[in-house]
Amino acid sequence: MNRVGWINIGLWLVLSAVWVHAANPAADGGMGALNLGEDAQIKNFRVPNFDEQSVMNSQIFGEYARVLPDGNIEITNLRLEFYSYAGEERIIDMTVTSPMCYYNRANGVAISESDVRISRDDLIVTGRGFIFHNGRQELRILNDSRVVLRGASKKNAQVGDANNE
Repeated sequence: MNRVGWINIGLWLVLSAVWVHAANPAADGGMGALNLGEDAQIKNFRVPNFDEQSVMNSQIFGEYARVLPDGNIEITNLRLEFYSYAGEERIIDMTVTSPMCYYNRANGVAISESDVRISRDDLIVTGRGFIFHNGRQELRILNDSRVVLRGASKKNAQVGDANNE
């Protein structure tokens, strides 16, 4: 299964647990009944995702996740981190952040009208509004997209100098 599929499954599992708990407050294994109601929330959550070799390849973070009456999930201060490794050292390859999005578990689509930022070592993409299709592994920024390449002017200057010799 690919990285995005694991993210979808991890988020679905955590938020499904909240949904079950909201429907059945006694389902917490005897830890004491909490009355979460329809507005069930998870605060400061983290969902790690692992590949087939049990290596963590990404994590989902959020300040709040709230199950809405229609079954969609509202996520506040979303942060996705994607990893690679140099030996045992975990390296953050890419981070995606947005202050708010709505996730539809049934069709695997997240949508937002909020700002979005995708950052890598050499690239930053920003915009307003996005739609993420898990099945297609596609994140589309809907408005005001801007791409910044870090270090591009240095590389261009060196190529330009070489061409002028």
